[in-house]
Amino acid sequence: MRFNFLNNIILNIFRNSPFSSEIIGPPKGFISVKKWLESSFKGINSVNYKEIHPSFKIKRNLPKTIHKEIQPIFLNNCEFLSKPTFVINIPNGRVHGKRADIITPDDKLLSDFSLEFYERAHDNPILYRFALRRVKKYAGKLAVISSCNSTNYYHWMLDILPRIELLRLGNYIPDKYVIDSSRNFQKESLKILKISENEIIANSNKLHIKADRLLVPSLPSNAANTSGWVCDFLRKTFLEEERAKNGKNYERIYISRAQAAFRRLLNEEEIDPLLEKHGFKKIILENLNLTDQISLFSSAKIIVAPHGAGLTNIVFSNPNTKLLELFPQTYINHCFWTLSNQVGLDYHYMIGEVNHLNNNSTGNPIYDDFVADIKMLEKSLLNLTK
Repeated sequence: MRFNFLNNIILNIFRNSPFSSEIIGPPKGFISVKKWLESSFKGINSVNYKEIHPSFKIKRNLPKTIHKEIQPIFLNNCEFLSKPTFVINIPNGRVHGKRADIITPDDKLLSDFSLEFYERAHDNPILYRFALRRVKKYAGKLAVISSCNSTNYYHWMLDILPRIELLRLGNYIPDKYVIDSSRNFQKESLKILKISENEIIANSNKLHIKADRLLVPSLPSNAANTSGWVCDFLRKTFLEEERAKNGKNYERIYISRAQAAFRRLLNEEEIDPLLEKHGFKKIILENLNLTDQISLFSSAKIIVAPHGAGLTNIVFSNPNTKLLELFPQTYINHCFWTLSNQVGLDYHYMIGEVNHLNNNSTGNPIYDDFVADIKMLEKSLLNLTK
């Protein structure tokens, strides 16, 4: 406790000192883009904010289920007010670290771009550091595309790549991009978007760059609330690429999480015969490249899967495709229901049981493995296939 108390005293000294975090200490607090632009700093003419999409209301159809009552998470999200999308052009702005935190010329952390799952802005670790990495200068226009969770396929497709589209819609042409490109699906998608390796600066824990111009697009999808323009961008960009390929296509597919580290369906071997009886082909997405995954989902008429990032590919499915999403009772997430609404899918869900005697020890329900009731699953499948 004494060490933490001393840390706080030292950090407060740094925060109130005249020295920038370029030299020592953390950024001097956090602020939203809106409040920063409304502050006295807005007087610098070279700061530019361009709105791309206005705020608008999204309305959703309720999901279908064999359960007697619809889960509150769906009932409470039938309407959603999206935030405006924008690009902000910051002179002498800085980007820092693996999270690609954005720091203003007057040494404030912009909270709009610097959030982990359910994190509060004042919990950002950068605000509690005695010193940041040594800053390097970049003479040119540097676009920050990367953000928290960019290695997750869902966030990559729905939060990260659409930021490139926001730049293009705003007629911004950067010299380089700060973006993660370490995984195969990232490399494949960037190649399709015609962003070459020599245009990329990888975000890392060592990153700290001050650019002549920092171009920062907003995060478009608000986590579980994907907007229609994001779906349109992805479909136009990647379906056109996929049609030039010859992937394996099946009308009925089951997406297995057998190779996943968590949220696995523990009785998958028991339900395999049931799925086969109803004509489903078992698929492990880890064995497929990006375009093959897109081809698979764009041709399927019925999809069954436990909740997982692989279901991001329903953005490429045809309208009226039927989806049955399986959840553990301890973790129900509405993101693929909202995505289904945007692309016009027929969405169903079913909840399975969690046995904590044979489950994760983290205490976080997002990692819970579960079991699907065979009779309930068969009833759900009959509702899909009739």
